[in-house]
Amino acid sequence: MDRIADYFGCGKVEKVRGDMCCNFSTAKFIEIYEIVIPFFEKYKLKGSKALNYSLFKEAVILVKKKNI
Repeated sequence: MDRIADYFGCGKVEKVRGDMCCNFSTAKFIEIYEIVIPFFEKYKLKGSKALNYSLFKEAVILVKKKNI
């Protein structure tokens, strides 16, 4: 799982509940906008995760527009 952060070139992976689950996180807005969002646009999520991502992406776009 540590290779996820290496793949993106940003963020960090934290293990939760032993080795059964982990979280990827990045606090830098530019990394979310330029790296994470394009990844999930290319590799679509399915089910309830897709809806959550869609709302998250809308929020990121609104923040980006506000900061221009």
